[in-house]
Amino acid sequence: MIQVFNVCYAVPTGVPRTVAPSTTPTSISVTWTAIECIDRNGEITGYEVEFQRVDGTATTDGQVVGQTFNASGLRPFTTYTFQVRGVNSAGRGPFTDAITIRTDEDGEFAVTMPIRTFILCFVECSYWDKF
Repeated sequence: MIQVFNVCYAVPTGVPRTVAPSTTPTSISVTWTAIECIDRNGEITGYEVEFQRVDGTATTDGQVVGQTFNASGLRPFTTYTFQVRGVNSAGRGPFTDAITIRTDEDGEFAVTMPIRTFILCFVECSYWDKF
């Protein structure tokens, strides 16, 4: 005897977990873990992300197949928000709470200023010691 089951899928009811960012001065990479199995309501076919500068001037919405989102060409020491949600054949689930991420400072500027200040002081002090 063959049994036929009708499976009704619903949109995911859970959100991705353990959202973890890593940053450089001009890029952000965000990874997350899968939605709990019980909250998937079918196979997760991808994820949607919403990524924007906190001043709202730049927004990126996109589909991601894996569990990593990369953004590059960003401004150093600038704050962004990020949200992600799961998608299955029935539709889109809820977004995660927004997390705030800031790109790193531009290393060249941060290192150059103290070195120049130190060298000027050293040269000036050495000059006065000769008299």
